Amino acid sequence: MAAKRCADNLVSTRPRKVMRIVINSWSRFMPPYIPDDVMFNILSWLPSKSLVRFKSVCKAWHAMISSPCFIDAHLECSKRNPSILMVPGAYEKQEDGENIAFMMGLYKYHGGKTMELVHMQNFSLGIGVWTRPVHCNGLLLIPTMNLEMMICNPSTRQIVFLPKVSGNICTGTRAGFGFDPHSNKYKVARSFYQRDSETQELVCKFEVLTLGTNAWRQTEDPPYPIDALTPVHVKGAIYWIVCSSLCPDPPNAFL
Repeated sequence: MAAKRCADNLVSTRPRKVMRIVINSWSRFMPPYIPDDVMFNILSWLPSKSLVRFKSVCKAWHAMISSPCFIDAHLECSKRNPSILMVPGAYEKQEDGENIAFMMGLYKYHGGKTMELVHMQNFSLGIGVWTRPVHCNGLLLIPTMNLEMMICNPSTRQIVFLPKVSGNICTGTRAGFGFDPHSNKYKVARSFYQRDSETQELVCKFEVLTLGTNAWRQTEDPPYPIDALTPVHVKGAIYWIVCSSLCPDPPNAFL
């Protein structure tokens, strides 16, 4: 009887001991579980440079960081710590006298003489002299004097050229950039002047490009000529200043 009890004890205790050892050994290697909403909140406060790297951690993180919901949350967090981005021009004069840039540097300005290089973009074919950049929600629209336009995302270090502009442009090209809350799309609007084929007078025109499409859409002509100043985007609308020198009875108004 004693021998039987000893045998029973051996059978009942050894498996439990082995299972306990296995469970304990696995628990040391398993990371603690973090709920998705907590991870979402933590990642939304990280700098963009870190988020670019963390996209490679796993598919779940890549999907989360790339989602529009996360992008909006990260933008709101970034607004609490705004910064100044500078895009100085460095050009090389060509034989025909045209100034061409073969690289573009994006710098974060910290005050005084301190600037931090964010990204350096090379252009093997060169681009023309760029005018004042326009920003919206962390994106930059950079137009050039030779009618090229590009969208730059300093966070992801991506630069995308927009489709070529259409029509015969004479002068006065200015571009605005903004976010349309009704369509949930970013849009580029540009004003320019064309010479009328019959009267030979300069006529102000408007075209709009929705990011993600590949064609400019012409809109109705503005009621007044537009000044050459850079337009401003505020709360889903782009504001342009009326050109008083080209208007016989100039109103004090914005378009």
